[in-house]
Amino acid sequence: MNQSTKYPLLFREKRDCCGCAACADLCPASAIAMKPDIEGFLYPHVDRDKCVGCGRCAAVCPMKNHPAAAMPEICSAAKAREGRAGSSSGGMFPLLARHVLDRGGVAYGAAWTSGMHVAHRAAETAEELRGLCKTKYVQSDCRGAYRSALNALNGGRPVLFCGTPCQAEAMRRAASLPGSLKDSPPPPWPFDRGVGLLRRSLAGAVGAPCQAA
Repeated sequence: MNQSTKYPLLFREKRDCCGCAACADLCPASAIAMKPDIEGFLYPHVDRDKCVGCGRCAAVCPMKNHPAAAMPEICSAAKAREGRAGSSSGGMFPLLARHVLDRGGVAYGAAWTSGMHVAHRAAETAEELRGLCKTKYVQSDCRGAYRSALNALNGGRPVLFCGTPCQAEAMRRAASLPGSLKDSPPPPWPFDRGVGLLRRSLAGAVGAPCQAA
């Protein structure tokens, strides 16, 4: 970054950042890295040598750009009991996702990784969709998901993006689309510490939770 380029200040205090990672994922210069704090929450760190001062990071930040008007609250649940039993929060996500997949689209949501972490993944088939169902109750790492979803939208495909309010608002700002789903998660460190204790007590025999069929 040259001397005339304005260096972005993404947050002053931790409460000013939600860790959605949109700034890092959508930075055209790859100048932002997400690094965890002691609790496992991710915060952006800008590389001044790479930053070009384009302002893209601030433009997609949901904490810097609160909606002028409150979004309407919509509550819904799947009618079928099996739909509610096979998912969480009323079972609406798989219903909406199947609608999108049937039209050649892509659904994005939180999934367990092989290392017992939670990250956003794309689903294009019913099999892939099963991994996105059920609430994870841990903050999901969205790095890569925003860019992938934008590529799908730019390719003319329908996209369903399900995440916390900050993640959904960042995606909406990036794609200029209305709407958001889900709520805020707890910090990752209690879950990670619990997994570590289980692995030590069970000699490492801990795998990802089973997903609904």
